[in-house]
Amino acid sequence: MENKNIDVLINNKKTALILNIILAISIIVAFLSFFRDINNTIYYGGVDLRSNVVGARLLLEDKDPYYYIWKEGDSDLLLQPTANPNVPVGHVAVSPTVLFVYASTAKLPYGIQQNIWFILQWVFLIMSIYIFARASKSEIKSKLIWILGLLFISGSFIWRLHVERNKIIIFYGFLIAVAFLIYNMSFKHKDLVSGIFIGFTTALRLPYILMGIPFFIFKKWKVIAGMAIGLLIGVSLPLIFTKPVIWMNYFTAMQMQVKINTGEIPSIKYDYIRRTIEGMDNMYLVAVLPVINFSIQALFMGYANIVLNTNILLISLIIVLGVIAFFLYKYYIKNIGSELIFLLGIVLVYLGELFISAARFNYYDVIFVNILLLIILNMNFISDIINPFLFFLMLGFLSNVLYFEAFRSSLVIGSIAMLIYILSMTFVLYKSEKSREDKLARRFLEMK
Repeated sequence: MENKNIDVLINNKKTALILNIILAISIIVAFLSFFRDINNTIYYGGVDLRSNVVGARLLLEDKDPYYYIWKEGDSDLLLQPTANPNVPVGHVAVSPTVLFVYASTAKLPYGIQQNIWFILQWVFLIMSIYIFARASKSEIKSKLIWILGLLFISGSFIWRLHVERNKIIIFYGFLIAVAFLIYNMSFKHKDLVSGIFIGFTTALRLPYILMGIPFFIFKKWKVIAGMAIGLLIGVSLPLIFTKPVIWMNYFTAMQMQVKINTGEIPSIKYDYIRRTIEGMDNMYLVAVLPVINFSIQALFMGYANIVLNTNILLISLIIVLGVIAFFLYKYYIKNIGSELIFLLGIVLVYLGELFISAARFNYYDVIFVNILLLIILNMNFISDIINPFLFFLMLGFLSNVLYFEAFRSSLVIGSIAMLIYILSMTFVLYKSEKSREDKLARRFLEMK
């Protein structure tokens, strides 16, 4: 494979033209996707947003959002029409810090909130792409970042599902993008502030604590300190409205949800409540979109009829993380760049998500925004783009844009292909950076 610098591609008129055409197509796809998402937001009820809004309202009333079960006579403001009333826990499955974020709009009519969070999802996506594109000093890498972000993400079923369910996951990715932006600034305490953003994201969703592993290994102590501060801030904010026991209730409720998901606690069938709520008669409606539960636990249950309990998954994750940490220590990069250390961190978050003992539907794959765009930022040679692993990226892309009901396993195959691409490219890019540093060290010694 030709090992030329990636920027020579922009000097080739034919390559530059093809790239510009693909970028134009990506922009058109993004516009069409945006209007499709408007239609879905109008027609469907945003069921996951509803759960979080009700949870935030319960938080504001100092009621337990994790064990609250709505009953006739209760306010419709606290009604989630798709919640199962026959289980011992409520429908809220996000951390108290997430509920604190939703508390900022919780008092508004639900329809207005649905529109606000729809717009914010797109803002977070575009701003994340912009931050990574701006971080590149290479024109071709900037264009590739926009192409992947607009075409692969906004044009995929991953994004359709995320927006229609009105999830907050893209907000986590946006905060990591902001942390990356700050880390590359030049003011005195940038590392500390960057870490605060990562730590606060951890309070929103616990697996983001794994981002701290590469920062710890490469001795970025100010980032680690910032993460501790950000986590403390995130954990403390919900206590403005309620008592510390809310965190205990959150963890015990999630353990109960795990037992429900694995069938240890039976889930009796129930009907959605189909009536007008807060002036809306579509709150129980969900779009029929391709959905896959791509977690280690779900794959073993679905394909091998084996139930992996939480302890087995946790031990397996620790072993995987231990092997990766050993590799990073053995092939230590003394002057690791921001692009690579953030890529390592977000890939570890992605792996951690796979080992969670809970449902992990494909809207969580919006984390690809961070991973894929950081992979591009780490690319320096044509061989980094055009290599055998590109096949897996294309397979993952096609499975998330083209879907055939007769071949439902295509989503699983696509998710496995993306996992292979991400892990392979992260290894290749790390190895390349390590080789570059070793060559520079040898040249320095020869000069002496």
